[in-house]
Amino acid sequence: MQQRVAQRVKLPHGLTLSGFGQFGYLERATATLKFGLSVTVMIIFGLAVYYL
Repeated sequence: MQQRVAQRVKLPHGLTLSGFGQFGYLERATATLKFGLSVTVMIIFGLAVYYL
């Protein structure tokens, strides 16, 4: 998304876009949840295999 915006919007020298507000928070939260969920699932399956 940021790449598409950067390609279409030309800013004067020295100005940058960062964060994108709530959208940036949503992207970071999604990445964190994906990581946390995958680690949790691996732990659950690892324990299930170990104890069965």
